Amino acid sequence: MNMTTKNDIFTRYLKEYLKASNERKSEILNHITDVTGMHRKACIRRFGVLQRKDPSSRETRGRPTYYTKDVDAALFAIWEAANELCGELLHPLINEYVTILRRDGMWIHSDEATGKLLSMSERTVRRRCRKFKVKYSIGKGISGTKPSALKSL
Repeated sequence: MNMTTKNDIFTRYLKEYLKASNERKSEILNHITDVTGMHRKACIRRFGVLQRKDPSSRETRGRPTYYTKDVDAALFAIWEAANELCGELLHPLINEYVTILRRDGMWIHSDEATGKLLSMSERTVRRRCRKFKVKYSIGKGISGTKPSALKSL
């Protein structure tokens, strides 16, 4: 049984558990411990956590994302225009490519995405371009050497 199933079971019985008498709480806990295989005290604690949890707030962990998908799309357009150049060599050329593509009327990305792209560090460009390379590369190809047909004894 996975965690989402267990969470569904606990959220289903939460209101009933909070309003129930001690005898009914005991019955609910017996049922949940049989179904989930969790210890009785762990079930009580889980109900307490769910009771204190604010349903309107969703927990997001980690840093907020700064470079959104539109910045990735702008970087991908430049990466393709530069003939899939690696991130180290592409970083100093980003400004030139943006100016050229704007001049020719081929730049379709927003000013905010362009500003973020121009302020992007070399390491971030390398990291983002690596994702493109993994996704769009063909692979190693066919090897040029093959094993010998003559087998020595």
